[in-house]
Amino acid sequence: MRRGCVAPLQSGDFAARSIKEQTGNLTAGRIVSAAELRAIKLRYEQYRAALLGAMSAMGSFLVSQKGSHEVFALLFEGEKLYPSELREKVPEAIFDAQQAGKCLAYDVATACGFHAFRVTESVVRRYWSFATGGAAHPKVRSLGVYIAAFVRAGAGDPKVLAALKQMNELHRNPLIHPEAALTTDEALNIVGLSRSLVAAMLAHLPKQPPTTTTASSL
Repeated sequence: MRRGCVAPLQSGDFAARSIKEQTGNLTAGRIVSAAELRAIKLRYEQYRAALLGAMSAMGSFLVSQKGSHEVFALLFEGEKLYPSELREKVPEAIFDAQQAGKCLAYDVATACGFHAFRVTESVVRRYWSFATGGAAHPKVRSLGVYIAAFVRAGAGDPKVLAALKQMNELHRNPLIHPEAALTTDEALNIVGLSRSLVAAMLAHLPKQPPTTTTASSL
């Protein structure tokens, strides 16, 4: 525990005990005296001062809800940005899904976009193995190269490939340039687009056996 956390915890515990002492003997109809109220207020002010002092030294952050996504889910359950099947069918994508949630929560929008694209690309690799019957993967494993390889092989759902091409050309490729940066709203849009594409591909993929690890044969 950091030293700055101790003071407010001790002060808060003392304040709670003091308030309990003041209110523990209350009975119906008993009037609380002004002195008792002053004591309770004093303990509260002591706790508030200790807490604010500790927070100013700890580097606190205010994290707000992003769109319809709750803060707790973004910080600790980022994989919920995607269909629940993601964990079973493409477990190696979970890390990036979780990181996308954290980045979105903390308004690191450009990083959120990158992680969302990485989730999509992880699913694309699984989708390639399924759609081509286990053909060797392209040597260069970028999204654009995969799309071209799908077309040459005559594999994959044309609607999925069209959506992947649009995402690659209109969103992913421009984000590679150093001067490009996303806003939070743009990151939300990319996460939504990524989720839609991932869901479409997951619908075709079989579940991975329990022994599958992220260190797959991809």
